[in-house]
Amino acid sequence: MSTAPSLEPLPGPLLRPKTSRYPTRLLAELLAQNEEMIEQLYLERLANVGPTEILTNLIDQHKATAGLLRLQLTSAPRVKVIS
Repeated sequence: MSTAPSLEPLPGPLLRPKTSRYPTRLLAELLAQNEEMIEQLYLERLANVGPTEILTNLIDQHKATAGLLRLQLTSAPRVKVIS
């Protein structure tokens, strides 16, 4: 009979960001990109003379995502950097 190989933990600590500002920075970048997409979709909708339902739905989705990201950013803990 064969026995299952034993799994041993990998040596060293898991990779983690050095500060908790990392997720906040990513959320801020994501929010900025989302808001830029909303603006681009508005401009596209203005330029489009045909049906704009798809663009309106995309704008609504990005607005909802931006709202969630804004909420996440405001509730993220502030970190004081000591240099």
